Amino acid sequence: MIHGDYHGNNVMFDNGSVSGILDWWFSVSDPAVDLAHTMNVYLVFARQIDPTMSPHFWDQIIDGVLKAYQSIRPLNHEHIQAFRVFHLFGVFIAGATGVGLEFMRKPESQRDYLSFIEQTTGLTLSPSV
Repeated sequence: MIHGDYHGNNVMFDNGSVSGILDWWFSVSDPAVDLAHTMNVYLVFARQIDPTMSPHFWDQIIDGVLKAYQSIRPLNHEHIQAFRVFHLFGVFIAGATGVGLEFMRKPESQRDYLSFIEQTTGLTLSPSV
């Protein structure tokens, strides 16, 4: 299922198995969008929210998600990276304009988003307006 916002608050479990999915307003058609958003949530945002949590823990979650998706269909890693950039660019703009969650507006978070975008695209961006 393409959901668009998979993370721990939108997935319900019963006895270790998925029993329900909440918050379907962001449903989309390309699995790369789903995976990009999920990867950003766990590999970028979660680390900004709780830097004391082991990065290895978040990497394991994403490895499991990617393996589960790949068991059903091949993954297009270029599309996933492109959608991650697109998503983080939107978050960067929202944070830079004072919209979005508090942690997304922090200068260090903004630097993380720009750094990922620059490393992925090879573009050099300037946060000044």
